[in-house]
Amino acid sequence: MVAPGRVSASLRSAAVVLALGAVSWAWSEVGFWSQFRSGDSPVGWVITWLAYSVVAGLAVRLARRFPSAGLAPLVLVGAAYGWLVEGAVASTVYEQLPFSLIWTGVAWHGLLTVVLGWWAVPAALRRGGRRALLVCAAVGAAWGVWSAGWWAAVPDEDQLPAVPSYASYGLFVLVVWAAAAAGYVVLDRLPLPSGALRSRWGTGLCVGLVVLWAGLLIVPAIPWGPVLLAGLLALAWFSLRRLQANGTGVRPPAPGSWPVGVPVRRLGPSLLVPVTAFAVYAALSPLAAGAGQGVLVLALPIGVVGLSAVGAAALAWALWRAWHLGRSAPEPALEGASVEP
Repeated sequence: MVAPGRVSASLRSAAVVLALGAVSWAWSEVGFWSQFRSGDSPVGWVITWLAYSVVAGLAVRLARRFPSAGLAPLVLVGAAYGWLVEGAVASTVYEQLPFSLIWTGVAWHGLLTVVLGWWAVPAALRRGGRRALLVCAAVGAAWGVWSAGWWAAVPDEDQLPAVPSYASYGLFVLVVWAAAAAGYVVLDRLPLPSGALRSRWGTGLCVGLVVLWAGLLIVPAIPWGPVLLAGLLALAWFSLRRLQANGTGVRPPAPGSWPVGVPVRRLGPSLLVPVTAFAVYAALSPLAAGAGQGVLVLALPIGVVGLSAVGAAALAWALWRAWHLGRSAPEPALEGASVEP
């Protein structure tokens, strides 16, 4: 018989994982496409949310397995999260090697979802003030430019060309913001003790689901994929263990006080994200010229190349800190890392 306290703790952990999955779904999935797509449906979105929740749960468990201070472990956890998403849930990590090792796993999922979406934006919102306003406005402006860039992109075979649509985009950005905001609020309301999300059965369940999905959908098409993915995850695993052994810094954003959410009373500035995104989207609409045409044809390539360069540099720096930096040079703790939920 399972003790009631353990059931309560398990339900709390499951709720936190699902909340982090909602944040990840907003940042990693629909935030990337920046529009409603052909084939989108509530059922499909729920399945995608659950998939992101499972991967997010594994990423947090990895962070809590090897806790260490500063930004470097966060980058490595983000890389592991991105590689799992693109290598076990999807197959894009194998499609354009070696470029696909960084884009989108490290550059988009790792930096934007984990570093920004899981840590930096919530930290700014919890602190409030001018910084929260500036961060949210910057995120919204970048998202608006990225969204406008899809007007010049050649659509996939099963997709219609993207065109400016104020009503559709306004609803879209509100849906995405609501999903992320709901996830932040749940994370704030259900703080986890440092020993949570470490159980073997929970880890085994998440691993089993990922292996089942990959075995059914990825391995038949790419039999060698698991070998590459295992190597990437081993790199993140042993690098995080090395960082922990180095004993750098003080209390990090994981595991004790991370991931944390945002109180409802602090969410106000986050509305600048959809508002600013919509304003930039509307301002750029006169430049829409069709797929492969106009000045906006450069928006997505510049974003991809720029983010990939930053992602590659961040990953190289994190690996350097893990393997070539000794105990004598501790990394400063991340600002806001010691803020308890």
